[in-house]
Amino acid sequence: MKNKEKLNITVSSSNAAVPGRIAVIGAGAFGTSIARTIARNHPSGRIILWVYEKELVDSINNNHVNNLFLPGIDLPSNISACSEIKDTVKEAEAVIFATPSKVLYEISLRVKKYVPDSASIAYLTKGFCKVHNRILTISETLGRLFPLHKDKITAIYGPSHAEEVSREFHTCLNVASVSGSARKIFVNLIACDYIACRETDDITGVDLGTTLKNPAAIAAGILSVMPKCGDNLAGALITEALAEMVRFGKALGAREETITGIAGLGDLVATALSSHSRNRRFGKDIAKQLLNSGISLGFFDKLIMIIRPEYGFEKISEGINYLAEGIYGIEPILELAEKKKISMPVYRSLYEILLNKKDPALLVETIKDPSKFDEIYKRTRVHVSGKRKGLEKKRGGIFRKTILKNAIENLTDDPVFKLQFEKYRNYFLSGVEGNSEKNYKSAFDKKEYELLKNINESNFEKGLKKLCDFYIRDVSDDFNSFVYKTAVKVLRVLNVLNRIKPGSPGIFKNNIKIYGNPRKIRKVNRHSNIVYASAYKSYLDFLFINMAIDRYSLYIPRFCVDRKIADSPLKSKILKLMGGYFINTERLVNPAYKEVVQAYLSTLVEHGIHILVFPEIEAGKCGAPAEINRELLSRILDALYKNMEEIALIPVEVSHYLKPAEKDSFNGKSILALKNVLNSSVKINFSDPVYVSEFSNSDNIVGMLTEKLKTVWQADAPVYPHYIFCRVIRDNNYVLNIEEAEELISRSLRKYDCTRNRKFKEKKILKKGLDFVLKNKICTVGDSSLSVLKKEEIDYFSNLISNHDLKNAEVIYNTPDSN
Repeated sequence: MKNKEKLNITVSSSNAAVPGRIAVIGAGAFGTSIARTIARNHPSGRIILWVYEKELVDSINNNHVNNLFLPGIDLPSNISACSEIKDTVKEAEAVIFATPSKVLYEISLRVKKYVPDSASIAYLTKGFCKVHNRILTISETLGRLFPLHKDKITAIYGPSHAEEVSREFHTCLNVASVSGSARKIFVNLIACDYIACRETDDITGVDLGTTLKNPAAIAAGILSVMPKCGDNLAGALITEALAEMVRFGKALGAREETITGIAGLGDLVATALSSHSRNRRFGKDIAKQLLNSGISLGFFDKLIMIIRPEYGFEKISEGINYLAEGIYGIEPILELAEKKKISMPVYRSLYEILLNKKDPALLVETIKDPSKFDEIYKRTRVHVSGKRKGLEKKRGGIFRKTILKNAIENLTDDPVFKLQFEKYRNYFLSGVEGNSEKNYKSAFDKKEYELLKNINESNFEKGLKKLCDFYIRDVSDDFNSFVYKTAVKVLRVLNVLNRIKPGSPGIFKNNIKIYGNPRKIRKVNRHSNIVYASAYKSYLDFLFINMAIDRYSLYIPRFCVDRKIADSPLKSKILKLMGGYFINTERLVNPAYKEVVQAYLSTLVEHGIHILVFPEIEAGKCGAPAEINRELLSRILDALYKNMEEIALIPVEVSHYLKPAEKDSFNGKSILALKNVLNSSVKINFSDPVYVSEFSNSDNIVGMLTEKLKTVWQADAPVYPHYIFCRVIRDNNYVLNIEEAEELISRSLRKYDCTRNRKFKEKKILKKGLDFVLKNKICTVGDSSLSVLKKEEIDYFSNLISNHDLKNAEVIYNTPDSN
C-alpha cells in the first residue's frame, strides 16, 4: 500500500466521504460509461444523467440501456435520466461535465445558477472553448464560470475508450486538480478493481495532452486508407505528434512528464491506433471522401467561418453521423501555436487537408520530413477526382431551388449584406419617381420595384427569397439542344448569305476563322469541368464563339448574354433556349443580384455543366482590356473545393477585323438583324487549357489565375496587321511619313522584341495597315504623309495590342480585302 501511495495510484476508495447524488451532464458513450462505473461502485448513491436527446430518457429509465450511444450495455438501476437540466443538478453533491467541447460553455452557463456552492465539479470533456475571442482550456472555462470552485475543478482523462470501460476492461486514468482533496473525491467515485487512477496537480498538462492527441488520431485515420501507408508511418506519426505535443504543452505551462504520461502519450497511442477511436474512424471516413468524391470549403464557406469558426468543421463533417472532438480542436491549437511561435507541421498539414482541400499526400510527406513542411506545402496542390457526367445537357433552370437556397444562406450569413442591400434598395426606389408605369425603363424594373418596395424588417427574409427567385428566373438559361442546333444552323445560313452578296469575298472564303486544338479540348472534357473564359471584345462575341464550338463538335456551354440586347420577349426566349444566361451589368451593384449570378454559375460548374463566361464583365474603354471580376471568378472556382473536381479554364480570344458595333445597335431590331453583325471578319482562338488545381498550392489562387488569363489572352489573340500599323501611328504622335513607315514598323517590332517571329513581315503590315485605314476612312494620304481623321479608331486598334506579348503572336494577313 505504501508503494501505491508513492506512485500516487489509487485502485480502491479511501475512507473519504463519497457524494450521494452525482449529476453527469451529457449522456454520450463516455459519460454513460463513467456514470455506470460510479453507480456500480456505489449502489447506494444516485446518479442522474442529463440527456439532450429526449427519446433517451425512456430508454435509460425504463430499459436501463443507452440505446443511442452505448447499446448492449446494461445500466444499474441507480442511474436515471432527466432532460431538464435544472432538475439534474439541484441538490447534486458532485457534477461531472461530459458534453462536447463546442457546447460546453453554453450548457455550463445554463447549469451555473443551479449548481450548489458545496458541489464538487469535474469534467470528461476534451478540447478548447472560445470565450469572448479567447481560447481557453476546459479547466479555465469552468474556472471562469464557477469562481468559487476554481481551484477545485477536476479533470478525468486518460486512454479510456467507452466501449472498454463499459465492459470493465482494465484502464488507467489521470485525475487532475490543483486541490488534493478535490482529486480524492473523484478518485473515490471512480477507482475500482479495473480502473486505476493516477493523481496529478498538473491540470494544464492533462488538459493539453488529451486534447492534442485527438487531431493526431484523425491524422492516423487518414494514413490508414492512404496507399502504401502502414504501421511504419503510423509509428513515425506518433513520434512526431508527440514531439509537437511536448513543444506545445511546455510553451503553455505544462510539464513534459504529464504530456508523455497516460493523458498525453498513453491517450495518443490508444486513440490513434484503436478501432474504437472515433477520431481515427473520422479520419478514415474523411479520407475516403477526399479520395473518392470530395468535400471541403468554398470561397463563401470560408467567409462564413470568419463569423462562425465551427461552420467549416460542420461542413466537412456532413454525411458523417457521429462526433469527433479532434475536428474542433485543431483550429484553436494552431491559433495558439501561431501566437506562441510553436512549430507544428503535422497539425498544420492536417488542417490544410481538412479545411483547404490539400492533397492528403501533404500529411504523408510532412511526417517523413517535418523540417521541410514549408517546401512541401508550396508544391502541394488540391486533390482532385473525376468530373460528374450526365448533366451536360441539362438547363440551368432545373437548379433554381438549389441556387435559391445557396444564395439565401450566403446572404443571411454575410454580416455586411443587409447594410449594403438597404443602401441599394433606397437608391433604386428613390430613382423611380412616383409609381406610374411610364417611369419604369422595363417590365423587369417594374417587377423589381414592386418586390423591393414590399421588403421590410418584419418580412425581410421572405421578401428577399421572392426577390432572389425573381432574379434567378431572369438570369437562368432554358437550354434546349434542338433549339440550339437549329439556331446555329440559321446563323450559318445567314453567314453564307452574307458571303454571296455583291461585293463580298465569296462563298468559299469564310469570314469566321478558328484556331486551336479541338482534340485537346475534347480530351479535357473527359476528366474536367470546362469553363470557357473569353476576353470581352464585343457584346455579341458569344455568337461567334458558339458557332466555333459547334464547328468543333464540342459540348455546348451555357453562355453569357448582356441583358440589354435581349430587349424583347422573343429575343429573350430564343437566347435562353439556346443556352444563354443573362447578366444585367447595371444590377451587379445590388448585392442580392450579384449573389444570384455567382450562385448560378457556381452551381452549374459544380454539376459538370460547361459555361462560357466573360470574366471582365464588360468591354474595356476604347479597346483597352478591362479588369477581371475576381469575385465572380472566385465563385466559379468553388467547384474545385466543394467537389474536388478539376476545372479546366479554356482561354478564348476573339479578334475583330472591324471595330464591333455598340450594344444599342441591336436594340429594337429583329433577330434577323444578326445577319449584318455576322458580316464582320472574326478570328477565334481556343488556347490550351489552364488547370485550376495547378494553382491550388498558392495562397492567392484567384490572383494568379487572373494574371494567367491576362497573359494567355495577350499572347494568343490573333493579330491583324492594321492593329500593329495603328500602334505605330499612335507611337509617332498620329503623324506618319509613308516613305519612313516600313522602317518605323521595323523599329517598333524590335522595340517589342518581335524580330525573331518570322510571321512579322514589315512590308505586308505596311500594305495591309495602309489599305485598312484608307478604305475605312480612318486616315488620308497627301504628299507622302498620313493624316489621321478618326483618332479614336487609331486608339481603339492600337489598344487591342497595347499590353500584348507579340513575340509569338499569330498575325492574320489573309484579311477580307485580300485578293
